[in-house]
Amino acid sequence: MKNNNDDIWIGPAIPGDGKGIAAVHKTTWLATYPNARAGITENDILSMAKFFDNAERVKEWEEKILANG
Repeated sequence: MKNNNDDIWIGPAIPGDGKGIAAVHKTTWLATYPNARAGITENDILSMAKFFDNAERVKEWEEKILANG
């Protein structure tokens, strides 16, 4: 996918992207789900998000990339 900024290119995941995908997953959850009105704090999300970018999860992303590549 191209946009008006030539510095950005989005394409299919390739082997080695698992760590970056996991980091984006964690970052988007932290940006999206804390909700003061619902009583969900950033710490609540962090308690789950620590599993989003650990070694096991990165390995799972890499396996998915390889399986769909």
